Amino acid sequence: RYILLSGALLVVVATVTMVGSRGRKVLHTVALGGLAVTLVGVLWTVQRTHAFADAMGELADRDEQVLVFHDPHLAREGGALMLDEQWLAATGEDARIEAAAVLETLGIEVVGFVQHDRGDDPLTLPGWTIIDDSRVPLVSGLQLRVTTLAAPR
Repeated sequence: RYILLSGALLVVVATVTMVGSRGRKVLHTVALGGLAVTLVGVLWTVQRTHAFADAMGELADRDEQVLVFHDPHLAREGGALMLDEQWLAATGEDARIEAAAVLETLGIEVVGFVQHDRGDDPLTLPGWTIIDDSRVPLVSGLQLRVTTLAAPR
C-alpha cells in the first residue's frame, strides 16, 4: 500500500517511454509478474483471514470467563469476532501481575491465557493454578496455546 502510487506512476512513465516491440515485451513481462504477485497476495490474505476467523471463533466458544492474550495483536485482529466475550491483554510480567489483581477483584475464577505456542513452558498469571492446557490452530501450521487457569483460593 505504501508503493501503490509510486508504482502506478512508474507504470505510466514506462508505458509512455517504452515504445517498440522490445519495450512492449518488457512491459508485458512486468505486468504478468505484477499480476502473479498480486494473486499470491490475495490468496494468502483470504487463507489467513479465514484461518484467523476460525481460530478466534474457537476461542470465543471456550468456557473460560475471560481470555487473557499475551499478544495484544491477536486480540485486536480477533476482537470483532469476540465482541460478546470478556478479554484483555497482558504482555509482560508487570501486566500479568496487574491483570491477575484485576481479575481477582472482579471475582473471576477461571481464565484462558492465550499465547503463541513456541514449545516452551506456558506463561501464567501469578498465583493462578494451571487446570488445562490446549492448542488452537491458527495459520500455516502455527498454533495458539490456551492455558486454563484457576484463581487462587
